[in-house]
Amino acid sequence: MDYYNVVSEKYLEVVKREVIYPVFKIDLLDHAENVTREITRDVSVDDSGSISVNYQQGVRRSCSFSISDPKGEFIPNGNKGIFWVGQKFKVYAGLKDIYTGDTYMFSQGVFIVDRPTVSRSSKTVSINGVDKFGYLGSELGYNQLEGTYKIAAGTTYFDAITDTLALTMGNGTVVDSTIPILDISLKDKVLPYDINKSPGQYLGDIIIEMANALGADIYYNADGQFVLSSGTTDISYSAKGSTYDFTDALPEYFDSNISYDYPSVVNVVTVVGANVNGTIVTYTAENNNPLSPTRIELIGRKTCEPIECSNISTVAEAQAYAEYELKRRSIIQMSIDFSSSLIPHLDVDKVVTMTDSYYKYSQERFINQSLKMVLKPSEEMSISASNIASLPYYELVVGS
Repeated sequence: MDYYNVVSEKYLEVVKREVIYPVFKIDLLDHAENVTREITRDVSVDDSGSISVNYQQGVRRSCSFSISDPKGEFIPNGNKGIFWVGQKFKVYAGLKDIYTGDTYMFSQGVFIVDRPTVSRSSKTVSINGVDKFGYLGSELGYNQLEGTYKIAAGTTYFDAITDTLALTMGNGTVVDSTIPILDISLKDKVLPYDINKSPGQYLGDIIIEMANALGADIYYNADGQFVLSSGTTDISYSAKGSTYDFTDALPEYFDSNISYDYPSVVNVVTVVGANVNGTIVTYTAENNNPLSPTRIELIGRKTCEPIECSNISTVAEAQAYAEYELKRRSIIQMSIDFSSSLIPHLDVDKVVTMTDSYYKYSQERFINQSLKMVLKPSEEMSISASNIASLPYYELVVGS
């Protein structure tokens, strides 16, 4: 039986085996994301394709792989709808239980084809892809503004986002017909100012500006759904359960290194907004978390240049942006990079724990910052994660 996106005790048992059997699948999709063709056996294991995921605004996921194509049936062709301009596809990675025949497959993203190449000598088609946010920005050249685009003050962020995603593509389709996941805590937030974008900019520029003003994360998830989530609601990650517990006693964890980026340490972030009735809107977020090794009390104040955002017109907006940036800049200060056998359910911005006798970690909590899965059964995946203790706790933040 095939199980999709299910983390069960049986799946975790398969993950922990000394010998695992990775499997990969690619589904070709139409614009509405219905499956038109499944590709499994044709994916070349001789070429080290990969899936990369990075915790950032906008495009988070990218991939590359090669298809063995001795008959030339996968050569990009607009008439047949194979890997042509705007072609969508979904990638799965999973593990096979050779004792039961069950497979455990996990979505790795919905992608748009980017710069395919065809090799006559090797009879392969090489595909690169970026996630659906690339459809909104310069990555793929779609949705560049031809005229001035305006969203009026007083519009809710929810309406602004859904209306933008519902814009016509000019061929009877809309930008994104899938249902977005919008954080309910942001439902009643409204734009305090007009957003105006000029020709040559992209729809993605508008959406990222709105997310930054809210102090929110904006991206497409592993199933290709647009996500807007508060960047500061679960500020300490303390309420999030661990998605996996790594330990040096098990075979799936090896080759770890810790790096400390001292020059980039920031524990004070100031956001400067607009001049409102003669008063400059500003807010300063400070890391006073008593558990943080980079708190002000311990190492003194380390600031970055004030972040200027003329579109911010209230202290609450400046606070949300400052706290979001403080979290983002704190989270990269100390990271652990390690290799693992394939664990396909992992994702960025999720908690994992680490038990390592050398580092003296006992279920230490980390946030995944980047993942790279190699589409080759014999290769391991690479993970970079940041220690949760370096994050500021915003219930203890002092603002001005």
